[in-house]
Amino acid sequence: ELNDLQRKAVMHIVHFPSTLQAGTIAADENALPTLLLGPPGTGKTRVLVDCVQLLFALQKAKHVLVCCPSDAACDVICARLAPYANPPGASRRKFADTTSPRMLRLYSYQRPTWFMPIPEVEPYCMVETLSDGMNLYSLPPLRELLDCEIIVCTPLCAKLLWFMGSKEGQ
Repeated sequence: ELNDLQRKAVMHIVHFPSTLQAGTIAADENALPTLLLGPPGTGKTRVLVDCVQLLFALQKAKHVLVCCPSDAACDVICARLAPYANPPGASRRKFADTTSPRMLRLYSYQRPTWFMPIPEVEPYCMVETLSDGMNLYSLPPLRELLDCEIIVCTPLCAKLLWFMGSKEGQ
C-alpha cells in the first residue's frame, strides 16, 4: 500500500508530467526521463511499479524503459511487474479490461544464465544456446525489441539499445 507522498508522486508522474522538473515517463517522445531517487526503504520500487502499471492501464504509454543501477535492482523491478506483463513473444492476456504489455528483462549480451536469483524473471529474458550447450542471455533483433512495451535493464544495456536503434534509423 502506498502512503500519501508515494501516491502523490505516482499521480504527478502519470497525470501531470509537465510539472516535474526531472522530466516524465509519459508518452511524449520528446520528454526527458523521470529520475526516481531516495534512500533505501522509502518506497521507490513500489512507486515505480505503480507508475508503470498505471501508465499502461490508462493507455498513456506505448513503451517504457526502466533503468536501474544494478542487475539485482532490475530483477526486483521485473519480478514485481511480472504479474501485470507478458513475456516477449507470448500471446497477450487480459488484466482489468486492458491488454497487458509485453516485458523484456535485458541482461548484458552473452552473460551466462547459470545465475538467476529470482526465478520469476526467467520467462522475461531472451536466451541463446551455443553449439556447446551453454546458455547465454542475448539481445533480440530490433523488431522483437520494439514489440516489447516494457524493457527493464541497466544503463549499460540501455546504451546497447540506443546503438541498435541508431543503426536501424529508429
